[in-house]
Amino acid sequence: MAAALVMAAAPLAAQTVEGRVVDATGEPVAGAVVVLVGADGVRRDAAVTGGDGAYAVRAKAAGTYTLRVERVGYQSAQSAPVTLAAGQTARRNLAAGARRVTLPQVTVVSSERDCVERPRQDADVAVVWEEARKALSSAALASEQRLFAYGMRLYRRAFRMPFREPIGPQHTEEPALSREPFLATPQEQLIARGYVHMAGDSIVYHAPDAATLLSDEFLAQHCFGLVEGQGPRAGLVGLEFSPIRARRQPDVRGVLWLERASGALRHLEYQYTGLDYHGPMHELGGRVDFEQIPGGPWIARRWQIRMPGLARSRGGPPVVHSLIERGGEIIAVQADGQDWSVAGAGALTGTLTDRVTGAPLGGVRVTLEGTPYATVSDAGGSFGLPGVPAGRYDLVLRPPSLDSVLVRMDPVPVEIEAGRVATRALALPRAEHVVARACRGAEGVALAGWLQTLTGPITASGATVRARWTTADSVRFDRRLNTPTGGTAYLVCGLPPSAQVEVRIDVAGNAARTLVQLPDAGAARQDLDVGIHRWTPPRERPTERFESAPIRVYGRVRDARTRRPLAGARVTLGEGLPAVTTARDGTFAWQAVPPGTYLLRAASGDGRERVVAVAAAGGGTLEIELGVP
Repeated sequence: MAAALVMAAAPLAAQTVEGRVVDATGEPVAGAVVVLVGADGVRRDAAVTGGDGAYAVRAKAAGTYTLRVERVGYQSAQSAPVTLAAGQTARRNLAAGARRVTLPQVTVVSSERDCVERPRQDADVAVVWEEARKALSSAALASEQRLFAYGMRLYRRAFRMPFREPIGPQHTEEPALSREPFLATPQEQLIARGYVHMAGDSIVYHAPDAATLLSDEFLAQHCFGLVEGQGPRAGLVGLEFSPIRARRQPDVRGVLWLERASGALRHLEYQYTGLDYHGPMHELGGRVDFEQIPGGPWIARRWQIRMPGLARSRGGPPVVHSLIERGGEIIAVQADGQDWSVAGAGALTGTLTDRVTGAPLGGVRVTLEGTPYATVSDAGGSFGLPGVPAGRYDLVLRPPSLDSVLVRMDPVPVEIEAGRVATRALALPRAEHVVARACRGAEGVALAGWLQTLTGPITASGATVRARWTTADSVRFDRRLNTPTGGTAYLVCGLPPSAQVEVRIDVAGNAARTLVQLPDAGAARQDLDVGIHRWTPPRERPTERFESAPIRVYGRVRDARTRRPLAGARVTLGEGLPAVTTARDGTFAWQAVPPGTYLLRAASGDGRERVVAVAAAGGGTLEIELGVP
């Protein structure tokens, strides 16, 4: 029996490969991932190199293996085969890859049509995914193997929507020590129940972590594409993901943002999908910021999740009436056997002014996104955020005029250094120019405005706004649109410069009308006074955001001499949209035109023709009446 026990124990002895990883100069490489790969190509074990480049990986059975060294921003390197006998410890020093990885230029923004269901099925997507995967693998290993203890600060705050009014005090926990930054949900549960599910009388919202994003189940349930960073994301490449069409459970879509120059993973932004709620759905989701520990692995440095406070609606889905925001950040890292201490902190101060007038802007909410650090600028436009742990952040500014609008200003990247004060002097654009960014692709002037009474702005979801104008060549236009869900603003795109426009709002039997003289360029603002207080139509689900909403183009063609409708005229609206023929009453229509500027061409059967420029953006209906000579 003793001999049998010895024989049975022999295969269970550990087989180990250990050594150091160095670069081309012989210097140790910290934070690289060393993967032990079996003869069948399957990963058997992995480890993260320490500050001295040391690693150790173990095999469950004797055999022949190879070692792959993965380092963010560099091509992976693979060793010669290593044969391990039972219980053997082999030593292999490894050279990390020295060739830099170049992330591809994104020439076309990804869309549902070109979204690939596996990252490796598209060459460009595969390059970006490989760099993201390296950082995610490092973060997942650090968590799985519990390499460190973390000093964490957690917070919770709540806002009443749509004006983001704070509800109660913000709750921040004192730093605590933990082996796991946050607990991950098993992927099989997320596949079966979705990222949002009921647990007793509570609704549970799950966030994707590094292990989730790496799993075969996640890759099988999502498709991927690339997006180019714009504005504050300039210099970044985004790996966009969204659930496949067959997915029925609540899920997540988002973007992994990487630095083009270094291939480093910076952060993940995500939103929930498949939720049957009313309200600002784009607010539900969160963010995870990734950083590499000096001399160590990558970690999720900061995280944030935004969940809804729900109210019942009569006969319809629940309504999002508030926003609950929970998050945390790692402020210290402790290696085994060493005392942990709070990471070095710095501060951020600044001033805010109006870009047009230069006047100071008070009352602007200033937040470091994904953190509990927030303040409001004073009457002189000054703000200060002391005691901020060193790191990279996105500074989010929200003037009072944008509190009720479902758009936001571009964040400002800032870097906080330990023991130093970072200063920013920022000139903010006017609110109407921020809203008018949704008119991208539409030529001409934008007109934005807020709906209000004598007591202030009102929420008027589903109110109808009409803008009417006539061009110099006698073409009449009539734009009809709805205000966004929970919004108080309207937006009309593609108006002719220097024209006079009539604007009218109809809501709950009340109407307001005014004439607006447009500027030569840019955006104009015209607020509308409505004789009601607050009104939200029941079971109304209008467009939730200004951005990228398609528009219905409807019109009529008449004979310019007789004013009679022209039947059978051929009408085109640029490439990619089918030509239509006017009906007996001269009418034509396209139901969903993507945002942009088009040339509408109407040709009668006897060879007469009329061409006009048409700007489609912001949602709603554009009515056109033109005469053919």
